[in-house]
Amino acid sequence: KKHNLTKAMLTGKTEQQYPEQKPAQGGHWLAFVFALAVACGAVYVASGEWQAKPAPAPAAAPAW
Repeated sequence: KKHNLTKAMLTGKTEQQYPEQKPAQGGHWLAFVFALAVACGAVYVASGEWQAKPAPAPAAAPAW
């Protein structure tokens, strides 16, 4: 079965062979909010901001 896909590649739409086939629909806005929250959480964890700050280094005494 060879289909001419040039039009589909340029427009992003193709003719469906079966009427029950539907084009893909975008996700729900809640899915976007959830993905955004997960991404923000990943950035926060990767930044290391949640870890306690290290103790300051002791003042070095002169080595006489």
